Amino acid sequence: MEKYNEKDSSKREPFRQSRSIKRILIKKKGDPPKDSIHGEAVATIGAIVLVKSDDELFECVIGGTLITKYDKTSLVATGDEVWFTLESDISTGYETGLRKGVIRKIGKRMTKLSRRAPGKGESEHVIASNADQMMIFMAAVNPMYNKRLIDRYQIAAELGDIKVIICINKTDILDEEEIEIIKEDLSVYEELGDDIIFISSLKSTNIEELYSRFLKDKTTILSGPSGAGKSTLVNTLLGGKVQAVKAISETTAKGKHTTSFTRMFDLPDGGKLIDTPGIREFALWDIDIDELPLFFRDFKDYYLNCKYNSCSHIHEPGCAVKEAVESGEIQYDRYLSYINLHESFKQ
Repeated sequence: MEKYNEKDSSKREPFRQSRSIKRILIKKKGDPPKDSIHGEAVATIGAIVLVKSDDELFECVIGGTLITKYDKTSLVATGDEVWFTLESDISTGYETGLRKGVIRKIGKRMTKLSRRAPGKGESEHVIASNADQMMIFMAAVNPMYNKRLIDRYQIAAELGDIKVIICINKTDILDEEEIEIIKEDLSVYEELGDDIIFISSLKSTNIEELYSRFLKDKTTILSGPSGAGKSTLVNTLLGGKVQAVKAISETTAKGKHTTSFTRMFDLPDGGKLIDTPGIREFALWDIDIDELPLFFRDFKDYYLNCKYNSCSHIHEPGCAVKEAVESGEIQYDRYLSYINLHESFKQ
């Protein structure tokens, strides 16, 4: 366990019983207290952050003075490098049996997956940070994969410097001919440079390939809609090891469903998996409407040939993108996805 010195902060006398830290003072620069412990945020559950240092989990909160560059966004996200101090007198309102602490510093976010926070406000919600890649996880059927959601995920991943893998689950429900139809439908993503793999979490089909090719020794964000089978995949990859974190999570979340927050797991043979809640909508963050065509990589051979430099590729005459859609050079579904996203910026 990394500390700034050898002092055991757990032996400090509390200045009063069960204090609750609520006020936060943000500082852009500085060092955490010398008795701080270095760790990694492995779950964010409301105001509680589970932090792992060495092989021990700590129940932490944010309070007092916090050193971070990220004061305009989520203060802490799963995957963040953090420094915290042990504070035995902190009250979180839960009894997890874990030692308690207060986070004092957030490290640099090398990569991130973020979206516009749900609700009417304009703020960024960082789902996870410091991952190598994101696995967009969807089902072949029940519910069927959503290409418009895939496109939104792709853009968010590119904005956050994260590589994309597309994983399609529930192949056990389909025959070979039906799977080939889906492969053809999704072939545009392979043409754009993304890896695609088809699996069955329930039957463990292609799970070994999924792990050895894509997950081993990497930190991977697992994200997709509810019902796609993410929980089954996590259980398949982790076996009984998931149960300890689930028990803690259920205690701190007061019985919430265990996929209602983001948490990180160590994969048994190397690598980390960040499991995220199932979502239905994904509003993009940190992108302007004029930048949107740049993130549709299959448009790039065409939009420079449009008649107007400020072409929206929707209603203008002489639009090379629309001509490419009409000739079949750009997939029609991709163009519909672009229009859908373009319109969402106006709402």
